[in-house]
Amino acid sequence: GHRTPPPPARSSWAGKSSIINTIKSIFENRPFVNAPAATGSSTSYTLNYKKYSVGRFAIYDVKGLERTSGGVNPDDIINALKGHIKNGYKFGDDPINTDDEFYNISPGLNDKIHCLISVIPASNPSGRGPDGKEAFIDEEMVKKLKNIRENASKLEIPQVVFMTKVDKACPTTKEDLSKIYTSKKIKEKMEVCSNLLNVPMNCIFPVQNYHEENKLDPVLNSLMLDALNPTGPNDYLKSVYESQKHVE
Repeated sequence: GHRTPPPPARSSWAGKSSIINTIKSIFENRPFVNAPAATGSSTSYTLNYKKYSVGRFAIYDVKGLERTSGGVNPDDIINALKGHIKNGYKFGDDPINTDDEFYNISPGLNDKIHCLISVIPASNPSGRGPDGKEAFIDEEMVKKLKNIRENASKLEIPQVVFMTKVDKACPTTKEDLSKIYTSKKIKEKMEVCSNLLNVPMNCIFPVQNYHEENKLDPVLNSLMLDALNPTGPNDYLKSVYESQKHVE
């Protein structure tokens, strides 16, 4: 089957590596903590482009887009979307060179990214957005995210946003995760995110990650599986097939 890497999430403060641990935990029916996560840190723990197998699919983790210097270069995210970066590449300040040993000159369909997942925290506001409401990310990061999203759109790659740390954003949700979709606070957070990044509300999914739990939670699992459902490669692969058939 085709690999389906839902790439990048945005920085460790968002919990992108924890997303991978959570997804692996669900699919393997056991707690999985092999994707290093920088819990409580504002600096990305991830330094390399790393592949994690999940059933028939693959998830690629990347270095985060930091609020300060030292984050992944957006051009490397775009290179990854196109399939030009090989597993194991170490991110630097500058984007990958075409003569780098980890540069894939002729990527095949399985090398390309079939879905882009951006991970934004529901907590950790960084100021106010254009509408006066609290913002999750600063203006510079918004520009980077929009640039990446625009390139993904040109490549016809499906995109979704996972909104993490809902327990820290809403006390009611922290007490009872099943009330997440009736939470006014979570809905407000989704609206702010939608306005900042120009993402439709139905493409934003509030989720909760596993951290130190030693057993799985059916409600948490359900939220994550609902979020993963629209990220499948079917539409992307269908469009590729149709375009190839047209050429032939």
